[in-house]
Amino acid sequence: FFFDIGLMTQTGADAHEGEQIQEKRHNIWKKNAPYLYDVIMTKELAWPTLTLEWFPEKGYDADTECHVHQLLLGTNTSGQELNYLMNTHVLLPSHPTLLDMKRYDQDTKEVGEYARTNAKIVMKSEVDGDGKKEGDKVEMKLVHESEVNTARYCPQHAKLIATKPGQSSDVLLFDVDTHPFNPTHLERERGCKPNFRLKNHRQSGEGFALAWSHMTAGLIASSGSDGIIDLWDTTAKSTDCCILYPTVSLRGHEALIEDVAFHYHDPNLLASASDDKTTALWDLRKTEGCILQLKGHTDEVNCLSFTHFNDIVLATGSSDKSVAIWDLRRASEPVHRLCFHTDAVYKARFAPFNQTILATGGLDGKVLLWDLAKAGAAAAQTTAAKAPPADLLFIHTGHQSPITDLSWNLSNGAEWVIASASDNNLLHIWRMRDRLYRQWTGAEGPVSEGLQDETMQA
Repeated sequence: FFFDIGLMTQTGADAHEGEQIQEKRHNIWKKNAPYLYDVIMTKELAWPTLTLEWFPEKGYDADTECHVHQLLLGTNTSGQELNYLMNTHVLLPSHPTLLDMKRYDQDTKEVGEYARTNAKIVMKSEVDGDGKKEGDKVEMKLVHESEVNTARYCPQHAKLIATKPGQSSDVLLFDVDTHPFNPTHLERERGCKPNFRLKNHRQSGEGFALAWSHMTAGLIASSGSDGIIDLWDTTAKSTDCCILYPTVSLRGHEALIEDVAFHYHDPNLLASASDDKTTALWDLRKTEGCILQLKGHTDEVNCLSFTHFNDIVLATGSSDKSVAIWDLRRASEPVHRLCFHTDAVYKARFAPFNQTILATGGLDGKVLLWDLAKAGAAAAQTTAAKAPPADLLFIHTGHQSPITDLSWNLSNGAEWVIASASDNNLLHIWRMRDRLYRQWTGAEGPVSEGLQDETMQA
């Protein structure tokens, strides 16, 4: 079961006509949003963010009757202004409420907020760094030396944040408790001041690949353009003025490494995705080479994700427009392939609350939700079938521009909430309607009322 409003233009249509078609379809999506989502909020950022991650903890605001969630993001100003590492508040309702179609603004053609009146994304002003404007809730805004390619907090200590800056092979480490959350003019003049700088001895390796170990406190892995994975022990004491060097460097890929991820249950298992069209599995106790190489894509492998629940399952996303699902016990070929993206797949994230739910995002501007419990039914479909894949649960088409990152909320009661960002400066906070999922699993009959365009499919 799925809803989709395609954003791709017709073959042969000129650019102007294509833009008109895309705008029309986007407005249809906005009008139908109340019937597709329990929560849908949009925020136009001053600059695009290349990275997103929900913090695990939440608070409660009695005045708004909302839970206060925190979202980690960064800026990409392309050198036109200072870049920042930021933490924004997201207010989500304590309990889902009925969505009000009247809150769609026909004049501005903006979705706004389909939830409680008080639900909102609260951002620190990205222009005025000295003063607090009314309504601002400053949690964190740290000067960063260049665009923030990737930012991830330490699982064992969420106040410790590692970043991968653009145009640098370094990894920057910030203990946010030691930094002013609202930088003054003088502090902005002083520039970026990380607590530690993680360097390698090669001065190469700029990119996006960055991950903390879920089991070994303080262990972090990073890689990039030179295809070499560096690992640092951030619990070690620095002997060189707050600079740490790798304890291990892993070699084996023949091209840039796009992504790395630690296994959730094996402290010695690390995976890497590369432009050499392969995914490698590494045993950190062995440094002479990878222990397993997965060859199942015909183009660059851009992303990967282990699941929290199953030790042997891995998902990989590629520029060949597909997502491969692997059984690591039988790794000669994927056990299943997900195909519905119309361009390169850049992000893949297994849900932290359900072992079969996977979110993927790509260059086509869509975030797709998959249910691998339906993989058998999908495999039985014929290639000539016009129906969408049987394991495709939901399509979020609101971005209209390539997806830069996505993140599942980790808090109890907000398990289906996703943050997604695109390179047209848009941040979306959304959750598909619970009723749609209950129908998908057979717990409720068909849901079709209210859909306002025949291009919506169910």
